[in-house]
Order: sequence, then structure tokens, then C-alpha cells
Amino acid sequence: MEPETAFAQFMAARWAALYRTAYFLVGDHHQAEDLLQDVLARTCVR
Repeated sequence: MEPETAFAQFMAARWAALYRTAYFLVGDHHQAEDLLQDVLARTCVR
């Protein structure tokens, strides 16, 4: 399996739970999405 495909599957499977955690931390929809995207982008690079 391609690394991009594996990461996309990982992200899709965990997006909702990670988003809820990010929202809990920042209390704002847009900031939670930004935080989650930043974290996942950093994770993808590693």
C-alpha cells in the first residue's frame, strides 16, 4: 500500500475523534480544524 493511501485511511478513520479533542482544547470550530490539519501535516511528514 502506498504511504499516501495508508495515511489517508488513517486520517479518515480517526478524524472525528481527533477533531473532538482539538475542539475541546481550543473551543472554536475553525481553530480546531486548523490545529488538526497542522498536526496531521506534521505527522504525515514524519
